[in-house]
Amino acid sequence: MSRGATTRSQYVLLASQLSRFGVSLGIAAMLGRTLSPRDFGLVALVSTIFLVAQELLDMGTTGLACREITRRPADEESILSALLGWRRLFSIPLAAVAAGLVFGPFAIDDQPTLAVSIVIGIFLLHYSAYHVVFQVHQAFGKAALLGLSIHLVFFAACAVALGFAATGTVIALLVVAREIVQVISSRWVAQRMIGYRLKSPPFDRDWMPLWRMAWMFGLAGVFYKLSISAGTFFVWTFAGPDALGVYNAAQRIVSPVRDIAWIFATPLIATMSVGFGKDPDVMAAQLARYVCLLIGAAAVIAVCGILLAPSLLHLFYGRRYDGPTLSATTALRWQVAAACVAVITPLLIVDKLARGRERELLAKSLTCFVLGCVAHRLTVPAFGANGASAITAATELSVLVALWMPMPLACQARLLARLFAYAIPAAGMTALLVLLAPWPIPQFIVACVLAPMVLVLLWQLPEQRAGRASLHRTEAELARTRVGALHGGSAS
Repeated sequence: MSRGATTRSQYVLLASQLSRFGVSLGIAAMLGRTLSPRDFGLVALVSTIFLVAQELLDMGTTGLACREITRRPADEESILSALLGWRRLFSIPLAAVAAGLVFGPFAIDDQPTLAVSIVIGIFLLHYSAYHVVFQVHQAFGKAALLGLSIHLVFFAACAVALGFAATGTVIALLVVAREIVQVISSRWVAQRMIGYRLKSPPFDRDWMPLWRMAWMFGLAGVFYKLSISAGTFFVWTFAGPDALGVYNAAQRIVSPVRDIAWIFATPLIATMSVGFGKDPDVMAAQLARYVCLLIGAAAVIAVCGILLAPSLLHLFYGRRYDGPTLSATTALRWQVAAACVAVITPLLIVDKLARGRERELLAKSLTCFVLGCVAHRLTVPAFGANGASAITAATELSVLVALWMPMPLACQARLLARLFAYAIPAAGMTALLVLLAPWPIPQFIVACVLAPMVLVLLWQLPEQRAGRASLHRTEAELARTRVGALHGGSAS
């Protein structure tokens, strides 16, 4: 890991995310304008099944494997092999559960080809163990380029299929194919990077120590992701595919925003894990800087998304989801609020992981998950997509508050005082966009121009530049430690 690797990785991930953001919006607009709400809902269901399956298969082992490899570089191959063995073993019952759902409650049994392909795709997800290689080596460039390429191919395949009047089932099959290609190609690229192939017997028990370390943090992550994804399943079950189409129309616009925080959080796992052990005060100060930055960015996104919701729906879907019968305006505003809160939460989750506070994280995420499911069950039958979106926003906020509250009151007061400078740009944008409300097109153009400029301004604040310099010094020390450990392992 070279000097400035974390910041460089953040830039690579940012460029990749912005590119994928544009492609994702193009896919959403194309599918939303062409497919019926029922078919659009089916595509959303299949995408969410894979999202939840990936989280269940991960169970926190990616972050913990990264942390352990950073601390013990000489054991990289054995840790990665153990991780692959664990995921291969767990993918079998996970695929069985998926089969029970798609042939049961989710009622996809009338489309057997799609149902079987989902089960096969979920089993193959165990190759995602190779993704840890990119994170450990801070080598996100190839992974980002690969992911973007697959996304573009998926876009083209959907366009061709829709040109032949394909149904939602065909598009859902393309979603499954995209997931399979992603893990297989990532495995190939990672093998070329590390120069060897991971080998783990089908029932190798070497994964047990990793599981003992990972299960608590893993379950916490699963409950968090399930609480956010639960709306899709509740809407499909209690409001129907058409309502899920409305919910998906709103969610598709904002879902890429949820990944923004991981641009910062993912490369920080390795550095923060070691940094908190050596100099916790420096890492705590860096964490506070990033929290301020992400809150400022979330405020800007919230202002634009909430005020421009009707314009965004019209831009992507025409009048299909902006009419009296299938309006997604309210759902979109709630989804924007949820996504903006989600920009901040992953950084606090990584903080808990780096400090070893998995038990606290598990208790809080489980509580929020249970409360969220109860609220969905009571709300969705009556309010459909709007109710599910509101509960998703409330769940995100409850998770954030639960993670924030253990912070000492003095630290909270200092952090809130510093947030004033980061909130000024969002306040100014709010006033300007409200004044431009009678003219939707100029309002939209001004928002598109100002939002990126404000985000760049926040990134270049003196406090943020000082934080990056401090982080570079920590990385340099970490790199020296890693090289020394590798040389020591070779000598022994």
